[in-house]
Amino acid sequence: MTDYSYSYMSSFNTSYVYTDDVFDDIRGIIHPQPFEWVIVSTYVVIFLFSLIGNSLVCLTVLQNEHMRTVTNMYIVNLSIADILVTIVCIPMTVTHEISQTWFFGPTACKLIYYFQIVFIGVSIFTLTFIALDRYLAICCPFKYKINRCRTVVLIAIAWLLSFIIALPLYFVQTYEEHFLKEHHNKELLSKCQENWGNETVQRLYHVGLAMALYVIPLTVISLAYTKVCSTLWSGIPTEEKTCGKVPDKKVRSSSTSAAQTQTENRKKVARMLIVVVVLFALCYFMTHLLNLLSVFGFFDKYTKHNDDNKMVPWFMVSHWFVYFNSAVNPIIYNFLSAKFRQEFKAICLCCCRRAKKRQETISETGRSTEYVGMSCKKASYDNGRRTQALLSSVQTV
Repeated sequence: MTDYSYSYMSSFNTSYVYTDDVFDDIRGIIHPQPFEWVIVSTYVVIFLFSLIGNSLVCLTVLQNEHMRTVTNMYIVNLSIADILVTIVCIPMTVTHEISQTWFFGPTACKLIYYFQIVFIGVSIFTLTFIALDRYLAICCPFKYKINRCRTVVLIAIAWLLSFIIALPLYFVQTYEEHFLKEHHNKELLSKCQENWGNETVQRLYHVGLAMALYVIPLTVISLAYTKVCSTLWSGIPTEEKTCGKVPDKKVRSSSTSAAQTQTENRKKVARMLIVVVVLFALCYFMTHLLNLLSVFGFFDKYTKHNDDNKMVPWFMVSHWFVYFNSAVNPIIYNFLSAKFRQEFKAICLCCCRRAKKRQETISETGRSTEYVGMSCKKASYDNGRRTQALLSSVQTV
């Protein structure tokens, strides 16, 4: 994500005489506050949840040939993007925002924030293309034909757009070093932040970023799923449409039951699509809002009075929602699918069987080793008894 945090550099000057009080202040800045530990624990949960869920999606699709459909190409790409978001974004974001210090050096300063925007962009664009794919498949079934080549091209476009949109951040991210000259040049309170040189350009870029990664995708997803829901709802069969003038009560009963099942299935799909739109809108709203407010100077008063810590929890919570969206994507797009759940259970059963077989092999090896050991002990004991008997007989003679 973009560097929304505010550094405490202004409160320290290299001309200070660094006493224990100064080091206490530095430790107070870097060390997490009690409420920050709570936020960190929730980040850990999201990290594990997202990593495991998205990895299972990739594993399920790649291990089953019949799951490698054109539609699932989008799903795998989404899961890969969300895995990268989880690995690259969460650890860096938590460390930087809590400590207010950049520990990873100048190269990582340029690359990390750049790739964070890239991976988040790929995730968002993939969600958008999934919405368009569903719209065309349901609303234009005769005109739209599933095409693997077109899907590959759209996935490539998602990555290319993300790399281009994030490119300016690579050039404006700057790493600033602050040294304690009287303490063996130990580097403390370094910062990684944007340095545009022109405030207007910075504002235009971040407005464009919010449009490209939030407003436009949300509009497309909302319109596509609204049309899909409308099509599904208008196609729900009524008893008159389904049964017509069928005289047989049994046939009418079965037709009515089938119509009710179809109605419930379509309602479930419609509800799921509504959840997708609402979650996307909520998860990305706060982070884009805070980013724009910071760029337009609404938080300058906190910086001037060294009260940046008041804003840190808000930025951490906003980023948490972004990563939460990556964690719930596997549930929305995969775990709700009966086919996926079936394949997931098959993988779990396979893993359990392998583990059980391995355990049985280990147990059998242990039993055979124990048997050999007992045999050796018994043979040794018998030999000892024979030797003792021979010695006693010799003494008797």
